[in-house]
Amino acid sequence: MKILVVYPHGLGDCILATPALRAYKAKTGNFVGFAMLERFRSSELFKHNPNVDELFWTKDAWNDFPNFRVGCAAVERQCRQMAADNGYDDIVFAKHSRSGSKILDCAKALGVELSDTHTDVYIAEEDRERAVAYTLPRPFGFVQSSTGVPVKDLPPGFGKRWLRLWKDIPRAVEIGVDFRYDELNINVQFAIMELADAVCLPDSVFYHACCALDKRVDFVYFAKGPAVYNRVKPLHEVEERVVYRLP
Repeated sequence: MKILVVYPHGLGDCILATPALRAYKAKTGNFVGFAMLERFRSSELFKHNPNVDELFWTKDAWNDFPNFRVGCAAVERQCRQMAADNGYDDIVFAKHSRSGSKILDCAKALGVELSDTHTDVYIAEEDRERAVAYTLPRPFGFVQSSTGVPVKDLPPGFGKRWLRLWKDIPRAVEIGVDFRYDELNINVQFAIMELADAVCLPDSVFYHACCALDKRVDFVYFAKGPAVYNRVKPLHEVEERVVYRLP
């Protein structure tokens, strides 16, 4: 069968969907299409994911319509038509509950039990080779300040100061400062972060990628508090320092 998984959520949420996609592919062997937000097209997040066979792009139910209810219905209609036009047998619209784990919500939508909740990112060797040009002499850190959602952001300069003060790391690569966020596909950016000696991050896709890479999260700021963290936290063991208020 060909199944289109409709997942018009954030880029970090797409990483949280990877355990369910892996389990679904292993269980069914179905051809899996994955529909994600159009604005993430250039990220190439799933370019090397072996559990996704084809990618499609959707509008944003939250931001491209008068309200979420109208947007959700419109996106579902769009994706049903897209599925029919491309020979898919059915769609699965993976929605989140109000308070549950997004990892488990996705598994429930796909009808799979998760024996392995480890999230994944898929960095190719070419991504790692490209990343080297953006690194600094060791030790160096990796910093993100702006997420695109101002309430979640770290103050400008905070990450580099924190790394100097608490990790004794004098240099850091910062997204949006040392390179534009859209200058490199996101897998290259993950590869830069993977090479760093420490990270200082807000609640963002890079936090989820860090966890997926089993890399220590030295500092992550969840401005919206523990309720949000509990919905998106990793379900595999990670080493992390989570804060809800800035020092």
